[in-house]
Amino acid sequence: MPYDSDDFSSTDFYTDEGIETDPALAVMLNLKNNWGLTGDLTEDNIFFSTGWYDKAHAEPQISVRPISGLFEILETGLTPYYRKTTTLTINIWVRPKQDSNTSLGWAKKSIWDIKKEVERILEGKAHLESRIDYDLDDFEKFGFLRNWRVLDELNLRPVILRLQVEYIVVKYEQSIQIS
Repeated sequence: MPYDSDDFSSTDFYTDEGIETDPALAVMLNLKNNWGLTGDLTEDNIFFSTGWYDKAHAEPQISVRPISGLFEILETGLTPYYRKTTTLTINIWVRPKQDSNTSLGWAKKSIWDIKKEVERILEGKAHLESRIDYDLDDFEKFGFLRNWRVLDELNLRPVILRLQVEYIVVKYEQSIQIS
């Protein structure tokens, strides 16, 4: 999947191999590359990152960060299978524009539209296969969203509207066959 260094905040560094091993990077690129909103919320007007909120960017922001991982061996023997479960958080931040008295309404509508677009992309069938059996030659993976939370930063001026959701990525894999 092509990407360039402008896709990331300055503190993030990844190699091509990182896409395969870093679920947060893969999910962030999946969101960025499949973004379909128009108007003020096009891909070019959203700051995508695997870092935290960056106040230097006034546009809406989406960050994907890992919070935990679990590795389980499901079957041992000549062709062992394992399951890797990674929990990510996806944060959406929108600051109201400063040039309008209807900017809070714009921010509320924008964060709702971004939430629906994240759901459309991550719950779509094109990005990950949804079978969960692990009797496969290569690997299968799937993901699901859970627990949307409203975490608006109302004590700041200007306020920052924030939504957060957990995204669980499950990957089943077969280890190299021992002979």
